Amino acid sequence: MFIWFLVDFYQNIDFQSEILTSAAWGGLIGSCVGLVVGIIYAVKIFRSQQRTFKQVLDQINDLVAAKDD
Repeated sequence: MFIWFLVDFYQNIDFQSEILTSAAWGGLIGSCVGLVVGIIYAVKIFRSQQRTFKQVLDQINDLVAAKDD
């Protein structure tokens, strides 16, 4: 969907107006930077959740092992 946005945005740039072109390039670059930052943030949250899930599973396994003893 993001690629579709970039292609559509690029096709609608009016190269006759220099101000519009610079604003369009700013929008494209800002969108790309936002996408990269968003992906980094999502990966950070995902890793944090995986770490929490692992800790919970370890606690459950410890309780089950203690119960079996």
